[in-house]
Amino acid sequence: MVAPHGGGIEPGTSEIADGIADEELSLDAFEGLKSNGNKDLHITSTRFDEPTCLILIGRSDVVVTIHGENSEADGEGVFLGGLDDDLGPRVRTALDARGFDVLKQMFSSLTREGRTEKTQRFRDFIDALRGSIAGETQS
Repeated sequence: MVAPHGGGIEPGTSEIADGIADEELSLDAFEGLKSNGNKDLHITSTRFDEPTCLILIGRSDVVVTIHGENSEADGEGVFLGGLDDDLGPRVRTALDARGFDVLKQMFSSLTREGRTEKTQRFRDFIDALRGSIAGETQS
């Protein structure tokens, strides 16, 4: 699991990646921890070359990255991308099975404090992604 824009850069992404990784998967999170101005730390993913992350990726068969998206649209959305033609459809099926077309909030808010208060929707999302990574399509 990789969260290249964690902490205050793309709030919530570190927590999601950490929840998926849990105690079983490797995790690398680059977190903006400044009291403000964390968006200035954003590095385009194609230019992200943090050495520890590159070592992890080099040792991994599958890499899943979690990114945030802050559009003007109301609600929650999940965008899937990547080049893995097997994992992508499994993730989509797992999220669909958990009702992720229904928009609900994963944290009480995206503030530093609010991200410590995870909702049931957060736990369902984590379970769905962990299951799809393990090769399950339902749980």
